[in-house]
Amino acid sequence: AVRRWFWVLLYGGLVAASQLYQFYTPAAPVAPAPAGGEHRTLETPAFLADGVEPARRVKLAYTLYGAGQSQNGTVIALHGSPGRSEDQSRVARALAQRYQVLALDAPGFGRSSAFIPDYSIRAHARYVLYLMDELGLPRVYLYGHSMGSGVAQEIARIAPDRVRAIAIYGGIGIQVGEGSGDYYI
Repeated sequence: AVRRWFWVLLYGGLVAASQLYQFYTPAAPVAPAPAGGEHRTLETPAFLADGVEPARRVKLAYTLYGAGQSQNGTVIALHGSPGRSEDQSRVARALAQRYQVLALDAPGFGRSSAFIPDYSIRAHARYVLYLMDELGLPRVYLYGHSMGSGVAQEIARIAPDRVRAIAIYGGIGIQVGEGSGDYYI
């Protein structure tokens, strides 16, 4: 029993130390946008899986590629975890030959706000839908990698009329196949 408490306390101490380090480490300077891209940000409400935390705001960052190509539609590229919009730059530049592409820094990652109240896939989907509303994008193509594939699937579940098509690379499975069956996990 003493041994188990040692490991529990050690783990808890390491988690606390990690959080303190992240909180007190100054943010890295923003790197210039990748070739062909333009960094942009939008302030959003702090979304929860099933609501909004009204007292908080979240900075949502994305990189825009192919701004003049929107007549063919818009692709929103969703990175995996851990990840950031720059992870999608090669795909985004290729797609920008024909489409407008928004490579998103999901909340909690990259240039977006680091600390958010809910990191669930559903909350992330609600951020993307808010972005679409603010930019006047009625329907989009979604490209999701890893965790981003779950976000894309959740967007299609919440608002199927807003999705033209989904492309998934290295995607996650359905939540019931992940063990818990609970998207909050």
